[in-house]
Amino acid sequence: MAGEYKVEIIGLDKLRAALQREPQIAEPTLQRAIDASQALLGKHTRRGVIPWRTGFLLHSFQFRSEHLLARWFPTAKYALFVHDGTRPHLIKASPGKVLADGRGGFFGKIVNHPGTRANPFMPAIIREAKPEIDTLFTHALAIITKDIAAAAK
Repeated sequence: MAGEYKVEIIGLDKLRAALQREPQIAEPTLQRAIDASQALLGKHTRRGVIPWRTGFLLHSFQFRSEHLLARWFPTAKYALFVHDGTRPHLIKASPGKVLADGRGGFFGKIVNHPGTRANPFMPAIIREAKPEIDTLFTHALAIITKDIAAAAK
């Protein structure tokens, strides 16, 4: 998740041109397509694409929509570490505590963690959702074009 992942929309240049010519016609349709992309991203944010241990990471995803902008992202604090992995590092117990595995195994006060392999799930979500999102925006472009043509008469 280092950086942003973007879905390139086929026909975006035509959508932008229509939006500039007739924003009051184009914007609502375009915003509906942006908002509808949430369902497509959600459909492809699933077990098998998202690593599953407790399900918290999968269920932490949120969609935020603003004016002609949307974001789909996990809110789990450890999401970045799962996505990008970690280097080997030391883990130190809090003062007066010891490190344990939660199943009765104790490790001591300091542990050399070997690191975690990256599991870049965001590109996988986008790769799976992209064809349907492209279709969604192609349909939006057709509606915008029809509505602008009707308004020009």
